[in-house]
Amino acid sequence: MRVVSTDSRDPRGRFLRRLFLGIHVSVAAAFSVALAAGVWHGLAEVRPPRPKAKATVATCADDLGALRQELLARLASLATASSAALEGRSYEGWAVSFRGRVASARQRCSPPAESTLAEARSVDTAFRALLRSVDLSEVQATHWSRHLGPALDEAAAAIDETR
Repeated sequence: MRVVSTDSRDPRGRFLRRLFLGIHVSVAAAFSVALAAGVWHGLAEVRPPRPKAKATVATCADDLGALRQELLARLASLATASSAALEGRSYEGWAVSFRGRVASARQRCSPPAESTLAEARSVDTAFRALLRSVDLSEVQATHWSRHLGPALDEAAAAIDETR
């Protein structure tokens, strides 16, 4: 007959289990804190600041025009950058902060101060159209950075090599 011990584990293993458990918990806690900090930072970039006084319809129209011009200028920079692929990738980060500025302007203009119902609807329609343009521009910038930009960079390098 064979006698089976109640504690068949090596006591040295207990120390190693505790050590590795401590390391695992430490890494998991650090990762969780880093993840929470990243989410908080990301929300702070997108979230508009506290609302200011309501803007007039004319101010809202000026803001919309300026935001649209900024979007167009940024899109134009895709074609004139030294590296089209890198410019397309940097556009993605710029788009996040741009959306924050659009959200801030929309907050001041929803509804505009002393506006009629038709004016308020017109301003809201303009903001929706601007945001739709930003959505489509991100699609274009992604296509640019992954496909067209690298091909244009390759063509530019080949042309420089022939010179």
